[in-house]
Amino acid sequence: MKLIHFNKTILLLITLGLFLKIIVMVSTIHTDIGTPNYASYLISQKGMVFSFYDYWQNLNPEDPFVKIYKADVFNYPPLLYMPSALFMKIFGGLYPWDLFKTLIFDMEKVFGNSLLPQLLFMLKSPILVFDFLGLFLIVKIFDDKKSRFLAFVFWLFNPLILYSSYMMAQNDILISFSILSAIYFNKIGKKYIGVLSLGLGGLVKMFPLLLLPIFALVVGSTWKEKFKLFFAGFGIFIIGSLPYLGSQGFRRYALLANQSDKMLFSKIPVSGAEYLPLFVVGLIFLFWLSASKPNLLKLWQWFFITFLLFFSLTHFHPNWFVWISTPLIIFLVTNWPKNIFPVLALFVCFLLIVFLFDSSLNFGLFKVFFPQIANLSFRDLIIRFYEPNAFSSIVRGIFAATSIFIAVSLFQRTKESA
Repeated sequence: MKLIHFNKTILLLITLGLFLKIIVMVSTIHTDIGTPNYASYLISQKGMVFSFYDYWQNLNPEDPFVKIYKADVFNYPPLLYMPSALFMKIFGGLYPWDLFKTLIFDMEKVFGNSLLPQLLFMLKSPILVFDFLGLFLIVKIFDDKKSRFLAFVFWLFNPLILYSSYMMAQNDILISFSILSAIYFNKIGKKYIGVLSLGLGGLVKMFPLLLLPIFALVVGSTWKEKFKLFFAGFGIFIIGSLPYLGSQGFRRYALLANQSDKMLFSKIPVSGAEYLPLFVVGLIFLFWLSASKPNLLKLWQWFFITFLLFFSLTHFHPNWFVWISTPLIIFLVTNWPKNIFPVLALFVCFLLIVFLFDSSLNFGLFKVFFPQIANLSFRDLIIRFYEPNAFSSIVRGIFAATSIFIAVSLFQRTKESA
């Protein structure tokens, strides 16, 4: 399979993309940057590879860390913390550790420090590795030169990655990479590596585990193989979790994270105490449909519809939206430029939702060099003309309607090509 020729245009684009990412890395900050990296610090500098989940519980109640943070401070599966821990172990001499500790215990004091850009670069640098690995893989999804080039550009300058990874410093690009790997390895006939990629993604955040049944049902040629694929993916998640099962902090706060409850917020009451969780209804319907008609859609299309369902019915964290990057890019490229309008509609809705959150998720990200705009609020502007929650609900309605349109168009296109 041919790749993009490494010519001057590609080199220029990579240079521009890398320059843009570095500028964003050193000039933006989010309040959540500290705690995941503190777990990585405990792993790499204190040797707490398997015990960091219980760090808070083992401290004196008067310890500053206990007073600042809650018991669920480390509430993600272990693999989320490991890439940063590895970087800290290898490049520890390049981290301004005193400033890092100030960031953890009193973030307001880091602003104006000349070493802050260096610290931000080091804390965000592991993201670059997975970003460029993803760039390599997304190109190989396609066969023709035009599609490869479009996919290259859309991934390199992906605003979702810029926002989630380089502004917010969230490791959700690991989820994007696990999903991209699953699609890529399935494409080249290595289905078991693909399903293992999803299982490893579940060790970062739980969502890829919801894609395991669809992968197994669609990719497996027999029911025996479908079960083998599912248990292979889920098995790697279990194996990765085993060393931490003795940790009370892991079992209570990371194994069943509170964020999973957000999937149940959208509901239809059926009695005074019971309800139909709409996301669960839609997800199980997709399971049944993919089981009965696995060839109805391609794997990336099944994933895409699952994501659209999730983001339409879930009060999602803004950094989660980067998970949809791979199927969104494939959707955009495979029917370029016809698909640009629904993609733009989804992106505008996402952008409006981001600005309706508190300022730390939008203007406040630029506090490093522009503290005067950190407290600006788009929500306060909207409230002068309309109730913000109602406005946000309308935006989410537009997002859901666009998602339905995309899903119907995917099924219709498959029917027409049959």
